[in-house]
Amino acid sequence: MATEQTPARTPLTWRELSCTKAGDRLVFVTPHDIFPECIVPEGARATVKMNELNELGALMTVLPDDRATRKALKDWDGEIQLNPHNYGVPDATDDERWDAPSPVARLSFNRFHALLLASYPNADLLPIDRNDLGAVDMTVRAHETGDTLFDFLWLEISDLGEEGLQSVLKGLDTAIRDLQAVEAHILLNPEEPKPA
Repeated sequence: MATEQTPARTPLTWRELSCTKAGDRLVFVTPHDIFPECIVPEGARATVKMNELNELGALMTVLPDDRATRKALKDWDGEIQLNPHNYGVPDATDDERWDAPSPVARLSFNRFHALLLASYPNADLLPIDRNDLGAVDMTVRAHETGDTLFDFLWLEISDLGEEGLQSVLKGLDTAIRDLQAVEAHILLNPEEPKPA
């Protein structure tokens, strides 16, 4: 599905990032260089695995959605380590460092996610808490809903901003036409031989 331009995201400060918890969803707002393994591109999404960003131990690990990135980081269990001491001015004070921007922002959900949950037939039968969009997102990305059509729709609208109505409608129309074409072919060719 074609997506419209998403609005620029404001990065969290390291202090704000320290308030996130395991399971929270993040998006990289700047490329993140992990030399020599890979560069995590702007727009890459990840889930917080462990957050120990505090005055005693300044480290957070996040698990990227992208399988190729996880494979490149196999020596680190596929996780990305974030540390405020690796960013900004080397001789900055602790307060300056904690108030500096991190490379990530919170991944927010758009109104179309809520509309999908409200309108999808039998959504109440899915193994999800419809009031926790972050948990729904994690369940979809782990392929644990048991409903591939729901997963497909959720992921397709994930990159849209609040103004993405035309993209959503165009994508739904395309999916409906594709399903109708498959249905028509099956109905018109019930005796078609099976592939060898």
